Amino acid sequence: MDGDEIYDPKGLAELREPLRNGTYDDVWRVYGHVLNVKSWDQKRNQVTGYSSPPARPMTKLFNLEWIESWKGCPQRLHGGELRLKDERGPTESVLAFFHKQSWEESCFRCLHMVFIKRTSARSTGVFRGCPADEIHKELLCANFIQRLNFFVYQNLRVLTGRSGKHRAYRKGPSVTRSTEPFFVYESPEW
Repeated sequence: MDGDEIYDPKGLAELREPLRNGTYDDVWRVYGHVLNVKSWDQKRNQVTGYSSPPARPMTKLFNLEWIESWKGCPQRLHGGELRLKDERGPTESVLAFFHKQSWEESCFRCLHMVFIKRTSARSTGVFRGCPADEIHKELLCANFIQRLNFFVYQNLRVLTGRSGKHRAYRKGPSVTRSTEPFFVYESPEW
């Protein structure tokens, strides 16, 4: 889970029991509904953004029991040499809630605040990275001029739509959703 993701807490509570009972044991990874948020109207309790699909889906649940080995896997579970115990490949054992349920019915849904400006002082002001990205930037940018060039390059890529990741999150029509299920102030039954 990244810091720019907000999940429906009651939905996660509903998802917990089927996970514990083994309902999804034959599934390698589970995709949930995602709204890649571009604007947030806090007064109206609404967000507007791009739904997945057609926007890029985010894999959020892995069944780690399936892994026989994963060599060269970086911190974010992307890439490397993955070998699964099951003969089916990773793409053949996927559960996508967005194919089975509507946004409103789904127990596994996320507001991905990918386009909302960060409030931290270290932010580029356009998009967020993860701590590993910050370390990577420090290694790449040994002096002030290099840091400045990196800052300008990254921001221009996002502003001009040349960032592949951001293009993938913007696919499809823009939709508006209520934020009320996501901000529950009583704790769900765990």
